[in-house]
Amino acid sequence: MSFYTPPSEMTDEQLEYWAAQPSSMDIMQEHNQACAISAELRRRRLTPEEREAEDRRKAQARLIERLEHAKRTIPEYVAFAEVLSVPRTKPAKVTLTAELSFDRQQVTGTIVSLKESRDEYTGETNTKMLLQMEDGNRVFGTIPMNIRTELFGPIPGKFKYTSMWRDHDSEKLFKIKRNVAIGRKLTFKALIEPSSDDPHFGFIKRPSKAELV
Repeated sequence: MSFYTPPSEMTDEQLEYWAAQPSSMDIMQEHNQACAISAELRRRRLTPEEREAEDRRKAQARLIERLEHAKRTIPEYVAFAEVLSVPRTKPAKVTLTAELSFDRQQVTGTIVSLKESRDEYTGETNTKMLLQMEDGNRVFGTIPMNIRTELFGPIPGKFKYTSMWRDHDSEKLFKIKRNVAIGRKLTFKALIEPSSDDPHFGFIKRPSKAELV
């Protein structure tokens, strides 16, 4: 007989045998198997009426658990719906004239793409944006910290085992964040460092006082 035979399919003799046997398997597997065997033995000692009551109690416990989960996640769904309802715009094509200057300035533009990377030392996820400014120039850099919550709403920065995001891995979360952010318009102050290769492309340094438009 295989050790992995479900307890519900074992005979009483088999249950008694395995309940008394030490196992050489992994501690967690051994514990789970022992719990399953004990539960099945306890259930078989019940009368039909007691079994029915036990099944009803377990069903009620599962229902309560699902209701509690819904209470926790409904606010997140509402907040996520609010984020999705914000209108987005596609930046218009502009004839490039003015080149970027190296100074601290007010930047206003539309997010056209996102890039995500993980810090090797802290393990934190860093999300950066490519922003098209109103004059057609493009700049790349970190999304200002003070607007991330407003921009992404309840979407976490990385995979979470709880709430409405428990079935999403990091890649799925990034795709959702990208769909939410692209097309949003924002304004902030930052030092703009033009690229040495392209005068119409630069890098965002030390952004502050950001606002979503």
